[in-house]
Amino acid sequence: MRDSPAAPPGWSDDFWRLLGGQEQAFAFIQRALEAHPDGVYWMDAHDNFVYLNGVACSALGYAREELVGKNLLFINRMATPERMAQVWNVLRSEGTYQVETTLHRKDGTDFPIEILASYVKLGDREYNCGYARNITTRIQVREALTAAKEAAEATSRLKSEFLNIAAHELKTPLAAVVLSVQLASNLLEAGAPPRQALERARGRLSHLTELVNDLVDVARLERQRLSLRRSRTDLGALVNQVVEDFAILAPGRVVFDAGARPVIFVEADTVRIQQVLYNLLDNAMKHGVPQGSVQVRVRPSERQVRVEVVDGGPGIPKPLQAGLFTQVFQTTGVRSGSNHGLGLGLFICQGILALHEGSIGVDSDSGRGSTFFFELPTVE
Repeated sequence: MRDSPAAPPGWSDDFWRLLGGQEQAFAFIQRALEAHPDGVYWMDAHDNFVYLNGVACSALGYAREELVGKNLLFINRMATPERMAQVWNVLRSEGTYQVETTLHRKDGTDFPIEILASYVKLGDREYNCGYARNITTRIQVREALTAAKEAAEATSRLKSEFLNIAAHELKTPLAAVVLSVQLASNLLEAGAPPRQALERARGRLSHLTELVNDLVDVARLERQRLSLRRSRTDLGALVNQVVEDFAILAPGRVVFDAGARPVIFVEADTVRIQQVLYNLLDNAMKHGVPQGSVQVRVRPSERQVRVEVVDGGPGIPKPLQAGLFTQVFQTTGVRSGSNHGLGLGLFICQGILALHEGSIGVDSDSGRGSTFFFELPTVE
């Protein structure tokens, strides 16, 4: 009995005997290539395809006979002759080459791939044997992670900036309270009445309380722990009450355009809606025309009601309006004005109204004043 021929390098003798020779071995290799989950692209030294597996053809949308013999440039517009010359230099010196690139489908769309190519030489002929994997999902994940990282870094910077602003804004009234109390103590020791110093301290403490309340509200909103105590409320009467409160503080400046004064009911936390309206009116008086009037309007419509606060101030440029109700905008812009505060009011208003299934917005432009408004769903 003749001995079976020795197996080629890389094959076990038993397996080679099982295949029964080169023809069966070739068939086995072809089946393995066709079953491979990645696209297999083999090219000659002129970058013409000599073999593609079914996965490669399916990914590109071509039949195999449409691709065999075609140049790589047919499906890869980035594969210029100059670039492919560099690839071949690396293959000849290193034996392998790995790159991310883009392939062009028959339907005109592109998709990203990662190619791991190997250098193979048969006689005097050179071949580039590549395995290509679709990396669309990988790139999407990579971009999402990059965006998340950048967002986290931006949030960290903003929080640091916000803490610096908060520390500054809290320190100012605290220092004023300490000085006022010390002044009151000195006046008492001198037998003089300390009333003015104590009044100043009380005003600073009131401002300090407002700042702390804003911080608490923001923390509750971010943790979704801001609770509401809703009740059926006449919104027109609530607005009128707030306007009357402002009339005491600034007589003649706030004008309530009540119209026919219809009774409009909403399901709302009256304290929180008052907080929203107080904030909008306070902003209008601070940023409107000095000593000018501010209009308040209630506009009912089908299934909802809009409350508008109109001032005649300088207005807000359109590019800035998108960020008005975000914490980011407020913290970065808080030092630009002359008014003290953390600048969180509109951010808090938006959170409160969102909990009421409502909304807040602004209609403004440079030089023509601003109309801030909020809308709430009505109830019978």
